[in-house]
Amino acid sequence: MPEQKSSPTPTTKPTTSTPTSQAAGGSASSTVYYGVHVALLDMSLVNAFEADAHKPVAIVMWYQQWGLTNGYQYFQPGGMDAVRAHGSIPLVT
Repeated sequence: MPEQKSSPTPTTKPTTSTPTSQAAGGSASSTVYYGVHVALLDMSLVNAFEADAHKPVAIVMWYQQWGLTNGYQYFQPGGMDAVRAHGSIPLVT
């Protein structure tokens, strides 16, 4: 059986380009969302947390008891609306 020759493996040349932010002399930065987990009874808890932290929160997270049978197992849009009106992102689990 004749010996098969393999084709040469293509090679790539390393690039020397730099990201735009570094080329301009600036440092690369990323955005971090600051969040809080509270019992969302009303937005006063979020406001108090922001006052204590001296920083607004981007994400407000709370737990909804989906297993209850008293009506609260259904999606409650009031909390979502309040968090969005506050300017934060709602996160419910």
